[in-house]
Amino acid sequence: SHVYLTLEEDGTSTGYDGCNTVGGTWMAEQDGVMIVLSNVTEVLCPDNDTWLLDARAVTRDGDELIVLDESGTTIGRLRGEE
Repeated sequence: SHVYLTLEEDGTSTGYDGCNTVGGTWMAEQDGVMIVLSNVTEVLCPDNDTWLLDARAVTRDGDELIVLDESGTTIGRLRGEE
């Protein structure tokens, strides 16, 4: 299960946590990107870590995206792609 989050040039975002898909919008801010998830599937996957569903912002650290929750706590890291 490949976890990913894609930020499209048109301001939309899509992602997958290994079980559920997410979608919404994003907006550039001074210190990173704010994410608003508005479309989330709700498949029950008891053995899957659903941390991506709590994503509210991302920042970049080299070739990684640092994913933050609503409180600004790091909840995950994703390998960035061009």
